[in-house]
Amino acid sequence: PNWEKSARATAADMVDVKVVLKHDAARVSLLEEKLMEVSDPRSPVYGQHLSIDEIKDILSLSPHSTYKVENVLKGYNTTSFETNKYGDIISLSMNAAEAEKLFNTELYHHDHKDAPSNMPTSVIRATKPYHVPTSIADEVSIVENLIRFPRLEFVPTAI
Repeated sequence: PNWEKSARATAADMVDVKVVLKHDAARVSLLEEKLMEVSDPRSPVYGQHLSIDEIKDILSLSPHSTYKVENVLKGYNTTSFETNKYGDIISLSMNAAEAEKLFNTELYHHDHKDAPSNMPTSVIRATKPYHVPTSIADEVSIVENLIRFPRLEFVPTAI
């Protein structure tokens, strides 16, 4: 409710998105089981919390999945491209026109109604559903920074 749609994004506007890859449901269930075991005082493994590496091993994606998505995304004109160390989030920057083509959507600026006049706040978001290319749709969970708006609160300043 605090964001108002304004001008259509252009090729001069940059968009930063995060493509989040799907984890295998069976492996997520396994992690949940292990987390419940270490949290249950009746369990023989109670208190033996998992390390980051153990969690990574349980949730690790197939390198093929990450590679497949990276290859499709690299086919678009990106200005920056980075895969996190776990291989499950790919961050990329591209111009808005290229993002519209990639995600088959329309992007618009949205301005925050409550932003102070000396601090204009605008984000670029899709105004209709987005779609990832069908060749990677089964690999992608969500694309962040296309639909959801950030929650911003402005604190009044005393004069």
